[in-house]
Amino acid sequence: RYERALALRAPLAAAAPDDVDRRRALAATHVRLGDVKGLEGYANLGDTPGALAHYRRALAEREAVAAARPDDPEARAALARTLSHAGILARVTGDVPAAVAYGRRAVALHAALAAGDTASATHRGDLVAAQGRATADTLAKNGRPTRRMHVERLDERALGELLMHFMLE
Repeated sequence: RYERALALRAPLAAAAPDDVDRRRALAATHVRLGDVKGLEGYANLGDTPGALAHYRRALAEREAVAAARPDDPEARAALARTLSHAGILARVTGDVPAAVAYGRRAVALHAALAAGDTASATHRGDLVAAQGRATADTLAKNGRPTRRMHVERLDERALGELLMHFMLE
């Protein structure tokens, strides 16, 4: 379904490169394909290189949209989220310097968005998540030991297991 959407949207965006709405739609399609192909931590097809290629294409489109509409917070937020996804996959593929670079850009964008809209819990939450990823990636880049834990579902059992892990460690 997303491949079909891409086949329809790519020529439309190419035919009108100044049409920001078409570029935004094309970027969203690339992000969805990247998610489906290989976003870590979610059900995916296991095609990490394919996912990263789609995120890079989405980044090109989202950067163009953000440049065309510098006062549009949604354009910057979408760019920041895509940078975060690209950073996750760069880390998975072992390209820690790229993960750090993507992470730094995402943090800067999320910080500006959070500062500009102090009432938005979404911007603050995105900033904290981006900072956490960027910190772990920077530590890994510099050869410092790191540990990441992913909890599928936070319920009383998972929380108890997590607390027990730290008590026994």
